[in-house]
Amino acid sequence: MNGGARITADTPDAGDAGDEVPLVSYSGDEMRIGFNGSYLLDTLRHVHTPFVRLQLTAPERAVVVDGIEAQQED
Repeated sequence: MNGGARITADTPDAGDAGDEVPLVSYSGDEMRIGFNGSYLLDTLRHVHTPFVRLQLTAPERAVVVDGIEAQQED
């Protein structure tokens, strides 16, 4: 990752796709985390702000999703 997070999707029916999104801040070791895409999209549908912050502490821990009004430097 060069300053971004690699987001990928892989489904048996539709195939796979990927993209890199910018990170405002991240510290720590590289992580690989899987989400149920339907659950993540449902969560994001309820966020009504221009930006979203995903707070990750470890691959086996829950993610905290916050809507934020502006990019924040940590």
